[in-house]
Amino acid sequence: MRLCWRDLELLDSAGYRLPYDERLSVLTTWRQTGRLPRGYAFGPVDLPHEDAEGYGPQVPAEVDWENFPTG
Repeated sequence: MRLCWRDLELLDSAGYRLPYDERLSVLTTWRQTGRLPRGYAFGPVDLPHEDAEGYGPQVPAEVDWENFPTG
């Protein structure tokens, strides 16, 4: 089962949660390129591979993108 895009936690470089519009922009970039823009990171979402080195899904294919706004 894939993780829903709505459940992804995104943080800025200061560790703060992103506002909705910025979150959508960062997720769109990651979905298209496979890389988070510089200065952003996933917060923990309780996936088996998560550890101090990284949180969140490893690739966009691990995410359920159903109903993701495309602009």
